[in-house]
Amino acid sequence: MAATDYRALQTQYRQTVGRFLMTQVSYTFGHSIDTQSNDAGFSGFAILQGTNKADSNYDLRHSMSGTASLAVPSPGGSLGFLRPVLGNWYIDAVVSAHSVLPFDVQGQSVISGASCPSGSVSSLPLCQKGFAALVRPNLTGKPAWIADSYVPGGRRLNSAAFSLPSSGQGNELRNSLLGFNFSNADISLRRKMQVTERISLQFRLDAYNALNHPKFSNPNPTEGVNLSSPNFGVTTRMLYNAFGGGSVQRSGAPRSMQGSERVSLNVWPRTELPLL
Repeated sequence: MAATDYRALQTQYRQTVGRFLMTQVSYTFGHSIDTQSNDAGFSGFAILQGTNKADSNYDLRHSMSGTASLAVPSPGGSLGFLRPVLGNWYIDAVVSAHSVLPFDVQGQSVISGASCPSGSVSSLPLCQKGFAALVRPNLTGKPAWIADSYVPGGRRLNSAAFSLPSSGQGNELRNSLLGFNFSNADISLRRKMQVTERISLQFRLDAYNALNHPKFSNPNPTEGVNLSSPNFGVTTRMLYNAFGGGSVQRSGAPRSMQGSERVSLNVWPRTELPLL
């Protein structure tokens, strides 16, 4: 049976600056520890042959988000004639960042004494010697990451930093490696116009990942962190599709822009209460 423990310090700060600017900043310092981070995996083998209690797969030690909404001052005085065009504009921004997510490397090891499956399977040659299982390797003392300008993210895992144990789990701890940082900025430009007393229009242009910085996920558990994979050590996924795909407006996606228009109608008539 898996166990999970999560503790966090959460803070929030709000500030209104004059009549034009509203801001809010949130920060969380947290730590999640467990023995199993998903329902699909089986941790029994790892528990029997080594500790599985460590940082959760989703452990984010630091997480920050900030929002701001600026009401652009409308032209006045001698420039008042520009108010129909430059009046009632707003700029909204959302900035977020969090620390790296942990992961670990795995390799195919053999435990003797098990029966082999029938048919042609990729693990049959190993299985003929015993039972093939994914285990954490031993650390050799060499750097886990090495620079490589030809792969996504500019670095890759160093295969020389790991070696398969002769039996059981190696000395690498679960989720002892750290992946890629994350930061993102979304910006919106909108304008609200009052057509009549009851009808208003709003035009909006949203830019997601406005700076278009690439956001990479950790190496794929079944490929990038598998020592037997030809793509070992290389991340092959963007953050937004690391969990089976998603919208291009999802955090970590490439820059995308969308425009929208909204009509608001106040159907409630104005009434005045009689004086008593």
